[in-house]
Amino acid sequence: MNQKVYVGIDLAKDSSRVAVVDKDGSKLSSPFSIKNTRDGMEKLLSKLNSYKNDEILCGMEASSNYWENIYSYLKEKKVSCLLINPYQVKKYRQALGLKIKTDSVDAEAVAQLIRAKKYDNLYISDEVAVELKELVRIKFSFARRVKDLKKAVMSLLCLVFPEYTRIIPHPFSKVSTEILSKYRNFMQYGKGKCLKTC
Repeated sequence: MNQKVYVGIDLAKDSSRVAVVDKDGSKLSSPFSIKNTRDGMEKLLSKLNSYKNDEILCGMEASSNYWENIYSYLKEKKVSCLLINPYQVKKYRQALGLKIKTDSVDAEAVAQLIRAKKYDNLYISDEVAVELKELVRIKFSFARRVKDLKKAVMSLLCLVFPEYTRIIPHPFSKVSTEILSKYRNFMQYGKGKCLKTC
């Protein structure tokens, strides 16, 4: 392996913090954030574009399911990835004397951990990687479909019940669903309120 740069990624729900060090452990840039989207992942690789993909080693904690999208994306781009046990990262951070836990500190701890080869890699087989890639594709497809359906519902709702979003701030909530199952338009809603109050 010919790694020249080590990338530690501290994962969170919507965005991740990234630290980058060289083979001597020196920081190559200040820690930066990326969104957990395709654009965010492309931003990560653009920050590393002075290196060949086979010269990059990325590490991240196997916590929750936040790692799946970025792991699959980087594998697709032929970038080596390691999944690290969060307990190892915690212990290594403490060994470095980094007592204060922040996203940047955790990202740096992961980068230094994989550079020093002080980890036990959580192995992901090629078969599992392929399945993850397909699941990620399906997930993005469903997300786009849900977004499109919500737009269609809102368009229809504005047509038949234009005052609705002023009355109900969260039109896709459970309460909203119950109201819409009883009243098809504003006139019916008004009559229903009148019957209850009269």
